[in-house]
Amino acid sequence: MGCPETVRNRAAILAIACALVALPVWAQQTDEAPQPGIALQEGATDQLKKAISGLSSGKRGASVTAIDEAFRVLEVARYSELSMGMFSESEDAVNQARRALQNGRRADAVAKLEEAVLALEGSDVPQLGRKTDLAEYEGATLVNAEGRILGELTAEISSEGVVAVIGNWQDTFGFIDLGGQEVVLPRDMIILG
Repeated sequence: MGCPETVRNRAAILAIACALVALPVWAQQTDEAPQPGIALQEGATDQLKKAISGLSSGKRGASVTAIDEAFRVLEVARYSELSMGMFSESEDAVNQARRALQNGRRADAVAKLEEAVLALEGSDVPQLGRKTDLAEYEGATLVNAEGRILGELTAEISSEGVVAVIGNWQDTFGFIDLGGQEVVLPRDMIILG
């Protein structure tokens, strides 16, 4: 057990509070962002397929990275309002795959990852509601729809959206912040989870 501050900080870290539904503004190719649930579904599915391909070809390191990124996406979906159905089934399957891989059972891990992909692809994506209070998410880690860590949520601007620091070295080793660009993201690009 720990002091209340430690418990609160752990909860914030575990939440991995935000996910970008679209790519950062400077990398965006279309004017219209995909529906949030679909973006999470596609991002997690792509990463899981990369992991399956990597494990099948003996590239364990790249596969573990892809599994971790898919897990971040599924974790955001769990803490958001997409927590029922395909996302929780897939998260459970990914957890079991991680455990199997750690125990040296590569074939079992591949089977569980394939199970997760089937759960994601075989279901309709639920509509995502929007949480209104962003204040509790200040300092939260931003990840994109593929689970890559992009930066940190720094403030809310009610009329425009949220301010985030994106890129370079953010919170490396828990305390190093080098570079990064402050950008304003529209609220409809953010999923809070």
